Amino acid sequence: MKALCFTFDRNMPIMEYVLYTYFKCWPDNPFVFYVPWNEVKPSYLVDKYGSNKIKLLQTDSAVKPTIRTLLSAVEPNEFIWWAQDDKYIIDFKNKQIIQDLHQYNSQNIGGFMFTKNSDAEKSHLKTKNNFGKHELIKKKNHHQIFQPQLIKKEVIEYLYLHDSLNEHYPLHNLYKIMSFKPIKDLYSTQVNHISIAESLDQGRITSNLVYHMNEDNFEIPDLPRCNKTMIYY
Repeated sequence: MKALCFTFDRNMPIMEYVLYTYFKCWPDNPFVFYVPWNEVKPSYLVDKYGSNKIKLLQTDSAVKPTIRTLLSAVEPNEFIWWAQDDKYIIDFKNKQIIQDLHQYNSQNIGGFMFTKNSDAEKSHLKTKNNFGKHELIKKKNHHQIFQPQLIKKEVIEYLYLHDSLNEHYPLHNLYKIMSFKPIKDLYSTQVNHISIAESLDQGRITSNLVYHMNEDNFEIPDLPRCNKTMIYY
């Protein structure tokens, strides 16, 4: 299963920790991580996890070139795992549901999200659909699209490469587009099957990231910090 890691050189120490949490929480995970880089090639990631688990793709650091490079590795209608550098894993509470839902790959399905935020109801329709033994809620927009989830190439393309956006832009410019009706059906689980934490808040590293990186003996990157703790169980 391809996992696209949306990052750039400045945030590579954070992306390295994000990857560490995947292997820590799910040592035999099914993901092959595609990591973009700009000027400094992070070959140490391949050395650490192996060339069968890490694929390095050189690209420009701007948002749209990075997204185009990542999506060049993906086939039409292919599910990918979205692994943005601002979210890391605390626990995969239910690994099986990810593999179960990966099988439901019809053209109309755009993605499955495995986390349910406290404000999620505003993005949900009343429609519920069964996928095997799993009952999921249909979403009316792209709420929390930054979170780790199964998602189709076309959905990422529609959002991040939207015609209204410049080649490079702050990610908060996506919020308006995230409120639009999805081009493919998006679904969310009714409870959290993954516990995650935010590594960044508006480009500043969170207090919880500093705590967890220290706990796991990682060097803290010299980046702006905020005082927020953002963990979702």
